[in-house]
Amino acid sequence: MGDTTPAPDEEPRPAQEGPELSATSLAALDLARAELDLAERFVVIVGDTEDAVDLAPALAEVWPTAHLRLMTKNQPPRERRPDDLRLTPVASVPDIFNALAAGPAPDVIIELGGDRGYAGHGAFGATFLSLRDGGAYLKVDLAGEVAAASADDADDSLWQWLGRSLGDQHQPPRLTGELDKQGLVRTLGEAISGVTIRDGSAVVHKRGEHLMKVNNLLHRPDGEHRVEQTVVRRCGEGSASTIAGEPAHEFEVTSPVWVNDAEAGVRLRDRYLVRELAAREYLGAVCAPRGVVTMGGLFLPESSMQPLVRPWFNRGTQDAGPDYAVFPRVSGPVPTLPGSYYHLDNEFPGHYGHVTTQDLSRLWAWDAAVERDPDVRVLLSPPTGHQEPHDYQLRLLEAFGIERDRVTVLREPARVERLVSATLGLQNHYFASPVCTPVWERIRDALVPEAEGSTPERVFVGRNETRRRCLNGDEVERRFVEAGFTVVHPETLDIAEQIRVFSGARAVAGYAGSSMFTMAYATGDTHWIVIGSRSYTATTEHLLATLHRQPIDYFFADPEVEQPAGGFAPEAYFSDYTFNFERDGADLDALLARL
Repeated sequence: MGDTTPAPDEEPRPAQEGPELSATSLAALDLARAELDLAERFVVIVGDTEDAVDLAPALAEVWPTAHLRLMTKNQPPRERRPDDLRLTPVASVPDIFNALAAGPAPDVIIELGGDRGYAGHGAFGATFLSLRDGGAYLKVDLAGEVAAASADDADDSLWQWLGRSLGDQHQPPRLTGELDKQGLVRTLGEAISGVTIRDGSAVVHKRGEHLMKVNNLLHRPDGEHRVEQTVVRRCGEGSASTIAGEPAHEFEVTSPVWVNDAEAGVRLRDRYLVRELAAREYLGAVCAPRGVVTMGGLFLPESSMQPLVRPWFNRGTQDAGPDYAVFPRVSGPVPTLPGSYYHLDNEFPGHYGHVTTQDLSRLWAWDAAVERDPDVRVLLSPPTGHQEPHDYQLRLLEAFGIERDRVTVLREPARVERLVSATLGLQNHYFASPVCTPVWERIRDALVPEAEGSTPERVFVGRNETRRRCLNGDEVERRFVEAGFTVVHPETLDIAEQIRVFSGARAVAGYAGSSMFTMAYATGDTHWIVIGSRSYTATTEHLLATLHRQPIDYFFADPEVEQPAGGFAPEAYFSDYTFNFERDGADLDALLARL
């Protein structure tokens, strides 16, 4: 744990006479004096209001240069409020997490306990990784934690976490697998550098730096503003600012939608909330390939392809549980990219479906970024295993008006002098904003004249994939060919020809997935028919068709692996499936006859 003895000129002074401390506060003070040096440190006190208000002045007397912050459930009486201490009301563990994010990373967290459902219950697991490298977590009354550890509702106690993370031989026998998900237990084990237990209390020392995921803020009515506010409070005035935005609004589906399975069709909503969109400029953001955007130890929502989903993770980082991640390893100093950059990256760089629906759906604020800085450049990372973007990506950007020499390829982490990052205009399962339409239209209108040949009126989009296969696809495609459809495989076509085919056809059918996403460029009254597994829960085709006010018919087929009731399984999501002709053949034939 290292030597924590104060330097001679920082010798802690005895606390002056004042209000008599409670047993809890006195224990915290004694343990801090014995094990820690709080001089010049950022110290957060979490817990019972009375205890915290008593402890803060005592700590300030011993370490007058410590930066103290109190987080309590209730405001103390006015006469008890410390004049020179920052006090943040917090009603829950998520409130504590958000308050920690909106301030300097703490060097020390002192948990005084109190109401277990508020501070003791879950506080350690939710906040320990917010500490700086070399920080410490001080917990008073470990005996109370041990006693509670065998209770049915005590899975988040400090004692349980230490047992899970370190394999303590004294761990209580009852463990649940739920909290092991996404690497939190593993990460805690790696991050704990030492534990001192003294007089019934504990100090847990931390090593390593961890990113705090702040996408939970988006679930609040003013979520985009809260993200900006949180960054500013942590990184300083001017570190984040909004340069463009779109207000939230309700979108009502007015085009016809038909489904063969009413239960599966529930996911295709007839109205949805288009969330507020914001384009923010960050000063000094640190980015990494696969869409990673961070500021001051905060893992920003722009890093996620589904920022409204909790918990989320990004494949460009090591996940560390629902609220934390570990930045990619770097050797040596992180280089700086001078100038302004527009972030146009995702977790699957170069993947056609993600480029079309995610990267391009961020371009709604490009013109505002150019107005702010005419020399702004695009920042994106290359596809896995490549050093450069795919040619079709650069052609899409050129069609939009961004020349190739304006694209910077991010191959390693870098600090960006000025980064503009815009909210995704399309978020699968949630919404598609009308701001995306002009982006796709601009690209379509520039590329279609380049395409050669005629466009079939009826198109069936084939799928050459090794997963999510339609096991009786030959029979499905035969039915469509007999009805006058031409089978095409988009991946064999030039990008301009792909867009021409989708924008010129009167009816387009195909298997659910990215092969169908060129429908983003559609125009006119195209009728869409989607065939896909009932376990494939994505709704992108529905969002695109209804955004364009075009009719769409869904045939949900029978998967080899069903989604668990009330849950989600990747093996079900990617499951092969079979079109049920006995159940749905007559409806399909009737639809084809009407077109």
